[in-house]
Amino acid sequence: MHTRLLLFVALVTSGWGGEQDGKLLLMSFKGVNQTTKSLRIITIASYFSGWTDIIPGQAIHHDLQASPIQIQTDSMVGSSEKIAIGFQTANWGAYLGFIRLIFTDPPTYLIHDCIAYGNLPVFLNLPTEVQKTWTISKTSTYWKIDCNNQEVLLYLFASSSNTKCVTQYSRDVGIVTIKSSDTASDKYRIKPADSGTLVVSTKQYNNLVLNRNLD
Repeated sequence: MHTRLLLFVALVTSGWGGEQDGKLLLMSFKGVNQTTKSLRIITIASYFSGWTDIIPGQAIHHDLQASPIQIQTDSMVGSSEKIAIGFQTANWGAYLGFIRLIFTDPPTYLIHDCIAYGNLPVFLNLPTEVQKTWTISKTSTYWKIDCNNQEVLLYLFASSSNTKCVTQYSRDVGIVTIKSSDTASDKYRIKPADSGTLVVSTKQYNNLVLNRNLD
């Protein structure tokens, strides 16, 4: 049995409303079996969402319940630099509050109207890499923060004893603002819900009359 494998790769760059850009990697594998005279074509697609430089004070119009926002930082522990992002309902509606992630030693965090300023909790099991990607997710009941694909915070605000904490964050976030006090965030992106690699199609053609172009 003799099989010839051909590979076709295409890289496509796309933009989405000026806020995101990404790359679509298309790979087509063509396997030609000379013995059975069959051809199999497998097409694989991968989408890689691009990153956008952060401008302090900018507003990002995005449904945070639909997909998380990701922030890149390279701040050192002990620098006291901080991520500071605010949240509003859609269409410049109600201001809900903000979250701060502070590079103290050890690093701490603050969820406005839920945690008192005088006793900030510390992150447990925070990755030690300087280059960090923070993924901030929200549902109608909790905040979730991952760092370098490791969960570092799950805060159930629906169970808070602070009524304002419950009522404010139970509302949907439609605008994420990088606050002017933010000194740590470098880039952001909206995490694609369908990021990753998937097989688009697999086709097999049998009893082919093979010519030299396929050989």
